[in-house]
Amino acid sequence: MDIPVIATKTKVLSQYFDESAIYFLKGNQPEEFAEAVISLYKSRNLRKNLAANAKSYLQQYNWPNEEKKYLELISTISTH
Repeated sequence: MDIPVIATKTKVLSQYFDESAIYFLKGNQPEEFAEAVISLYKSRNLRKNLAANAKSYLQQYNWPNEEKKYLELISTISTH
């Protein structure tokens, strides 16, 4: 959908995404969220870059790709 994501920075999200793919909030305050929405509204380039980087990540790390790796691993283990 090419929509940028605004999220509170958690350990789990930080393991998978960086600031190039998600607009991370440092806290979890309504004012900070409002500022993030305004920033994205004002900056078309920021919106496009965040969405494109997240999409690129998800094209590489998605269930069909991960399933293939998993099945290959299981196949390797079961043949030994």
